[in-house]
Amino acid sequence: FPGGKFFSQRGFGYDTNLGADTKLFRWVEYGRGMTTLGPQTFMRISFEPQLARRMIECERNRNCDDVFKFRPWKTNTALPTVTIDRVIPGSAPNTAVVEIAVRENKGSGRSEYEDTTAVYNLRLFRDGALVAQYPKLGVDEDLSDIAIWRERNLVTLDADGTRHVSLPVVLPTGSGAETIALTAYAFN
Repeated sequence: FPGGKFFSQRGFGYDTNLGADTKLFRWVEYGRGMTTLGPQTFMRISFEPQLARRMIECERNRNCDDVFKFRPWKTNTALPTVTIDRVIPGSAPNTAVVEIAVRENKGSGRSEYEDTTAVYNLRLFRDGALVAQYPKLGVDEDLSDIAIWRERNLVTLDADGTRHVSLPVVLPTGSGAETIALTAYAFN
């Protein structure tokens, strides 16, 4: 955008037709040196669908302050560390127990831009499908308020800043089930 006018006056926004997990582009956030961040870091607070068209229209109509609300773009980019420690057989033939370690992530304190994060909503995926989460939430819980979401999804850590969680998972059977991929992550 010419002269960065949109970004400097109205905060930071972007639009893309690529998914949040794409590896085709990365962000460099001011004040963090050359540490690059994936697009998912900014997806929740900075994504502006049809950004270029909307910006051109609001400039023409002189109503950009109404169309785009200013949002400071300082984002907590400290992601929790999640490690799958081991997978052991479960109590039934087609089950396993996945042992996961979750740690908070603390910056070194050398920069005003380094963040510390609590750990929320640990999720376990089997071949890309969500199969378990911790803490387990009720089906009817209304988590639309961020304070309630944080309260219900907080992963309490032990004194050493780590939480060990064992999550049961059903394993697929039949043709094509010889190899599966287990992945886990948690929110900041």
